[in-house]
Amino acid sequence: MMSYARMPRLAFVALAVACVGAATGVAGQIFVSDWSSGKVGEWTTSGSSTNPSLITGLSQPNGIAASGGYLYVVNKQANTIGKYTMAGQVVDASFITGLSGPTQLIASGTSLYVMNTSNTTIGKYSTAGQTVSSAFITLTQSFPYSMALSGTSLFVVAQSQGSHSHSNSFVVQYSASNGTFLGDVIPEVPGSATGFYGLAASETSLYLSFYYTTGYISEYTTAGSLVNAKLIDNLNAPQNLVLSETDLYVLEIGSNRIGQYTTAGQTVNAALVTGLSDPQNLAVVPEPSTYAVALAGLACGGYSLFRRRRTR
Repeated sequence: MMSYARMPRLAFVALAVACVGAATGVAGQIFVSDWSSGKVGEWTTSGSSTNPSLITGLSQPNGIAASGGYLYVVNKQANTIGKYTMAGQVVDASFITGLSGPTQLIASGTSLYVMNTSNTTIGKYSTAGQTVSSAFITLTQSFPYSMALSGTSLFVVAQSQGSHSHSNSFVVQYSASNGTFLGDVIPEVPGSATGFYGLAASETSLYLSFYYTTGYISEYTTAGSLVNAKLIDNLNAPQNLVLSETDLYVLEIGSNRIGQYTTAGQTVNAALVTGLSDPQNLAVVPEPSTYAVALAGLACGGYSLFRRRRTR
């Protein structure tokens, strides 16, 4: 086993940096796209503003996804997706081009799924920018609103072409690996006002926002059974929502704020982030896990021991 005395100096430099992070604590991050100002802002998961103008100069930004230390942002007007560092630096402002009215965006592993509202398709790309299929899924005679991954399935909220009023919407299921249609999960009910819009998913549950002035979040199983019609109630036009670990982050368009709730429906902070301008979508990067912090602590202890030995 290599002793501390023989470890390369650069390794200790890296370890020292890790120790600083462990000592100061690294908060989770919330990224929010602002439609009219063309910006993406950053907040901590405790609600503190980090940089409300982290990324600027965008054209109708909507969907955001974080993966592998990068942010991917939809520019609807430009029909592109830009790639940025978590610090907001531009990697490639036109990372993916030739889209058709893109809105929602999902990153999973090395895959990106992009919802196109103009031609009602979902495209699949790699995080290296390669096109897997620009029409990976085609929604026939229906208009897509949102989507979420659960295991190997991609769930999509859509509505029959025509009214686009969020009423009579339904949920369908596709294979995330090959795009095969797997069936209706929550069928459309003619004459009703179901009003599904936003969607988040766990391994076993679907969380759907009802986009009304007095809106709410419902919970269904991934098989389509209703669990709780009003898991979270009295929301002001809830649109998109994100599941991060055991919490739901809900974007309320009517109040220009983000609320935090548990998946059991308990309120953590209904006004976690406030004072937003024209928010469209959000992405959440959770805090480092307790296990990771514990490992960092062990490493820092070893580093401190090495420092004491070297100074004797």
